[in-house]
Amino acid sequence: MIESKQSDTRSSSDADAMTLDELMRTSYEDYDIKGSPFVFPAIVRRWVSRFASLDYRIFAFVLWVLHRTWGFIGRRHSNPLAKVWSELAWQFTLRDGLRLGKAFAELDQHPTFRNGCAELNFRNSLDATFYRGSFLDPFFAQGPWEITETTHPLQQPQYFVAGIPSSRWYDPDEFEWKDFVEQSFPQAHEEVLQLLSDHCDQFGIFRTEIDGTVDGWNTFIFYANGRRQAKSCERAPRLADVADAMIAYEEGELTMLSSLNPRSYIPPHVGPINGILRCHLPLLVPDNCGLRVGGEEITWTEGKVLVFDDSFVHEVWNQSDQVRIVLFFNAWHPALSLPERQALANVRRAYNQTPAGRNWLHRNEEARTSTVVPSAG
Repeated sequence: MIESKQSDTRSSSDADAMTLDELMRTSYEDYDIKGSPFVFPAIVRRWVSRFASLDYRIFAFVLWVLHRTWGFIGRRHSNPLAKVWSELAWQFTLRDGLRLGKAFAELDQHPTFRNGCAELNFRNSLDATFYRGSFLDPFFAQGPWEITETTHPLQQPQYFVAGIPSSRWYDPDEFEWKDFVEQSFPQAHEEVLQLLSDHCDQFGIFRTEIDGTVDGWNTFIFYANGRRQAKSCERAPRLADVADAMIAYEEGELTMLSSLNPRSYIPPHVGPINGILRCHLPLLVPDNCGLRVGGEEITWTEGKVLVFDDSFVHEVWNQSDQVRIVLFFNAWHPALSLPERQALANVRRAYNQTPAGRNWLHRNEEARTSTVVPSAG
């Protein structure tokens, strides 16, 4: 079902040998990132993490202080995007920290997360996400991270949740919705062609949490942060039916058509949290397109579902002369029980109420310019 990219496909062992800096180098170069004004060593991160994990209110206070600090010093960063990020960090309130801290503390009521912390020698979920979450990388270096059943050095979510089995790819047959989604392909394929013909201007360039875009990456959003986008659903009713049905399996944090123009590239990046998997139904896939997740490369097969963990560093390219479009949606990790999914959903809701989360929703719900180019020929 997953067709590997030809000559340069890496085996798991080859990909595991790669370092984070190797995978992220292209992103650093494209965004002109030269590093933070200061970075404390990993041992300091360990000490601060142990202190912050004593209580969710202490966690919230430390988080607030760090955000305010970055909000002040980030304005002197060499990268323009970091300056914008510093403005969002400055807006982070103690109340935002309390919501996040309480949501992470409540994870410890559930065996998967509680046992995962014990196996990794963390005091609790507050300790795990503070020490392992990449959201603190502007301040602290990361310590060495081994490959285990639940961790991988190339897995770099902003907020890390302990105990969730770690893998780049997942067999679509593990998910009960797989047949329904693949059976929708003929009508979905026809409808996306109609959209490109009649409503190409209704796509919009995708915007990140900060003031960032990627040249050639456009989206047509059905759900954002659980909010149904009525105009999009009216213009593509058959695709909207699929998006609506998937709410039973994940609350619609992000469901959209993801369009990548000819000769375009999405640099390496990571998702905000592990435990929520990204799913693609490929609708238009020309030759010379691909996806690299944690150093392993594949391509899509039209009509066949692909499931991967976007908390691994990943990147996407389209080197063809035609647009590439997939239906993009989320699914909970199959190892999580219903109560554990609900607890993780609370963490995500807390994140969505931070300045970064609110800014992302606002920027993608407002009118956006379309740059879709169906063909470069």
